[in-house]
Amino acid sequence: MESIHMQRRQTMIEACTGKEKEYVGNNSAKIVGDHIVVDRNHKIVYCGIEKVGSSFWRRIFQLFSPNPMYWSLIGKYIMRTIRKNASRISLECGHDVTFAEFIKYFIRSQLTNKNRDGHFIPMYDHCRPCRIHYDYIGKMENFKKDSLYILDILGFRHLKNSLSHFDNQSLHDTISDQVDNLFGYSGGYKNCISFHDAFRRLWVKFQIRGILSPNIKFSFTEMQTKSLSRKKLKSILTEIIFKQNDRETLRLTKEKAMLDSYNTVDYTDLELLSIILQPDCEIFGYDSH
Repeated sequence: MESIHMQRRQTMIEACTGKEKEYVGNNSAKIVGDHIVVDRNHKIVYCGIEKVGSSFWRRIFQLFSPNPMYWSLIGKYIMRTIRKNASRISLECGHDVTFAEFIKYFIRSQLTNKNRDGHFIPMYDHCRPCRIHYDYIGKMENFKKDSLYILDILGFRHLKNSLSHFDNQSLHDTISDQVDNLFGYSGGYKNCISFHDAFRRLWVKFQIRGILSPNIKFSFTEMQTKSLSRKKLKSILTEIIFKQNDRETLRLTKEKAMLDSYNTVDYTDLELLSIILQPDCEIFGYDSH
């Protein structure tokens, strides 16, 4: 792990060399400061990213799954500025944004520096890695290994036990949070979609995220949906999801969903997206193509 982290740091330094002024971003010093935590006692500087890895996709899915807050903040804006001839209900609800429309919104917000959402802003814009040469760079795809290694380096070995059941606990939390949102937001989306349709969207969302197998079909009738309580639905989903044992199918489902989404995006927008994300790819060692 030591050699991996040394290589990540070296990649960051090499990518930043000569581009310190170019790779700064548009965030104000205050916004950058809000993302950085300083622990003077342990001499630690930490920069957190809202959208790393799966978090990025979770935020995107908030536009498609029942979440009237995101529909109102971003969905309606996309309907007004991106979609031509949007229907009345789309303008009022912002509930049916497509992935291609979201990409257009992201590109426009980055190029104009207006109506940006912190969860979709490039990582270098948040953390200024070309000015703060971080010693360790954790990645979401290696979250557990990176966390255990960094805890060791920092001398926080007593916290390692908290990660021993991370995967299962994270899945339990995801199920609980999403069901709570489904019921908690029902008053906000009832004029846009029915509770039954909202539940169906949640089901598809779990499948797209690689949490629920695409082979498990949504079979609930409207009558059955009406009789579901929050506790009962959590129990049903937990039982179904934790009974699955084909991890490879779930992984491939998530990968296919991502590819299918990007296949709907115009080539011009893909090129612009690549340019906008190029600094992150260079600094953090990702392929931009």
